[in-house]
Amino acid sequence: MQTSQLLHPLGDAELVHRLIFVRGGGCYTFGELVNKAFDEQKWLKGASGVGEGSRNDTAASLAGKLMRELPEKDWDHVCFPFLEQWNALNTPPLPETELRRTFESIRALEIARRAQDASKEDVQLSGAITLTELLTTDFPEARFAVEQLFEVGTINMLSAPPNKWKSWVVILCAICVASGRNLFGKFKTEQQPVLIVNEEDTVRTLQERCNMLLEDDGPLPIHFHIGKQIRLNEKFVQQLINEARSKGIRMIVFDSLRSVHDADENSSQEMQKVMNELKRITAAGITVLFTHHNRKTGIGT
Repeated sequence: MQTSQLLHPLGDAELVHRLIFVRGGGCYTFGELVNKAFDEQKWLKGASGVGEGSRNDTAASLAGKLMRELPEKDWDHVCFPFLEQWNALNTPPLPETELRRTFESIRALEIARRAQDASKEDVQLSGAITLTELLTTDFPEARFAVEQLFEVGTINMLSAPPNKWKSWVVILCAICVASGRNLFGKFKTEQQPVLIVNEEDTVRTLQERCNMLLEDDGPLPIHFHIGKQIRLNEKFVQQLINEARSKGIRMIVFDSLRSVHDADENSSQEMQKVMNELKRITAAGITVLFTHHNRKTGIGT
């Protein structure tokens, strides 16, 4: 359903309060959202738009307050459309990519906050859902860091035998995602900062590869950890999540997975611990991509 057009709140406050956002099963008037997002004394001022120096901070504050009040299923269908219409009143409005980046950064923080709060509470098993509820649940359209390949907030693997250009491909992927251009000229990307964790190659090697793959992209929001003995354990993963939040990083590449853990890959119990650490990253709203070396197999195996 289409969201109602937002009227300037100083024009007719009563009419504004009757405007309705209906998305994903949630139904809210604009007034209800405003009351959730602003203190009573200053909602009119904030809802009327802000100037250039206050747009990002106000957008982050609005998104944070609304996400705290609304169920997660309504964030994409209610919170972001609300921000888009609020942004139209700013002078000038934020670029859509910048507004989306702020929204996603606050989403990751709120997801992490809820997870932390949940971990402190006694575990209460909710009731099982029925087949009818499962089949009739309305999910928002999937978003992709790289369309058809890497969905936002998921764990993804690029696997091939050794020396088959995996590291080159993930660097090219990072460049395309960070610049917003199509991967291989075909797969659309959602522009966002990227972090590459590489424990196999030298700084010189990565510099040479980047120089060969970069086009006229200019400075790109790609960050590197190279040869720092990073491991997928609680301490390092939390540091990576914190860094991603502070820099707006929405995708982390591990090249390779084998180089960032010490688990026995033949042990499902040990590898589950590694996967759980990757899930902590995706729970923060960050897409994970790792490379994996296929085992060498002989004839008849």
